[in-house]
Amino acid sequence: MTKFLHFKDGPKAFEYIGKYFTSKKLKLNESYYGLVREIDKRKTPFVYMVSIFCEEGLFFKKNEERVVTSILDPSLKAEIKVGELVHWVYIQKEIIPVGGIIKVCNLSLNLETGLFEEKSKISSNETEVKKLLESEFNFFLRQISSYLTLEKFEDKIHITFDDGEKELHISFSLKDKKWDIWDDKVELKKRKIISLNDFINLVLKDDSSKDFYGKKRQFKNFIQYGFSEDRKKKLEVTLIDKSFLSIPFFPFEWNEILLEKEFDKTLVTLDENIEKIYIIRVKNGFMSIYQGSNENLTFNEDLKLVYPETNIKEIKGFYI
Repeated sequence: MTKFLHFKDGPKAFEYIGKYFTSKKLKLNESYYGLVREIDKRKTPFVYMVSIFCEEGLFFKKNEERVVTSILDPSLKAEIKVGELVHWVYIQKEIIPVGGIIKVCNLSLNLETGLFEEKSKISSNETEVKKLLESEFNFFLRQISSYLTLEKFEDKIHITFDDGEKELHISFSLKDKKWDIWDDKVELKKRKIISLNDFINLVLKDDSSKDFYGKKRQFKNFIQYGFSEDRKKKLEVTLIDKSFLSIPFFPFEWNEILLEKEFDKTLVTLDENIEKIYIIRVKNGFMSIYQGSNENLTFNEDLKLVYPETNIKEIKGFYI
């Protein structure tokens, strides 16, 4: 006879998952148990804020709670409530990961299979979610179109975004199909103002790249979360020892992170006359923070500090 472990409510079941289930790294097309925290019904499609547990850290692996989102086609008429336990699948990389709720779970854990029983199945597949994301991106473009100045050069498109509060510059290489932070020192001739439709056709329509939606995502994140040259970004991090670390970023540093460029930064702090060295590394949206010893440091040919790996210990790792 199959034995079940029954839970009072979704939060209790989710708490049990965090304590006793083996978590997985956040990876596209993987599924995770999640708890519906909030539902935004102000416009369609509805946006569901969901908490999941996933593995984070490179050396010291931890089971961390992470907030993700799910977008559902309103025609599905899914009955999902705040506090319900769901199965969520990761579909699209964003600042807050986007996925689909594939089923609602009941509160009975099958002790033989180690799985929660299915309450109702939700058809929220990858194709549906990506169609909704595409529609949302087109709506976003229309919203910002009046703030854009679009210039075409021989091998690149230069975009200026200026809404009166911040001014951002970015270029897109027509040859390499990549975004780059625009260098104001570069002076190019033969510029031509182009329309939004020309911009879409030249930059945002490219069937040859499997990851081309990634370029749209990067552009959207850059416009929404990028910083003008006269502003700075600070990231407040709680370390494993419960101490706090404030990491300052220059605009070009943070903007490159938004464009998913690999990034290294060294931060030296002084606390009660004790010097501490931190190394911040970002790759594929995952930020790792290490503490380095100031012993046996050397410089490479670019005059950057090189740390012996034995003198580095990981402090914190998380997705941004």
